[in-house]
Formats: sequence, C-alpha cells, structure tokens
Amino acid sequence: MRQLASSSGWQLRFEGRSDWLPIAAWANVEMCIDGDTVEIIIPCVASRDGCIEPTDMAAEIREVKHEQ
Repeated sequence: MRQLASSSGWQLRFEGRSDWLPIAAWANVEMCIDGDTVEIIIPCVASRDGCIEPTDMAAEIREVKHEQ
C-alpha cells in the first residue's frame, strides 16, 4: 500500500454510525485476484493513536464544499 495524496474536504461515515470522519489520505492498494493484478484506491482515516489507516469498504463518502 502506498499513500497517493493528502486529502482535504472529504469525509466518510462507517455503516451503522452517525458521525462523519475526515479522510486523512488516499491509498493505492494492489491486489492479485484470480491471477490478475488490480489496483484499488481506498480512503484512509487517522486512528486514535495518530496513525493513518485504510478503511474497510463499508463506508459512505462525501465531499464537503467550503463556502467562501
């Protein structure tokens, strides 16, 4: 896994929760499925201990538009 870029303005909410978390970064993950290599881009959030961790795929994602 490698970090693609920092993120600002994007949030996610895990299934079954009501709070939105800021997405800290985007990660590119390479996987081998049935002999084929595929790339998946997934959001990452900051954990309680300050580490940036990839999320599972059961999340809703939204872009937050900042009004000027």
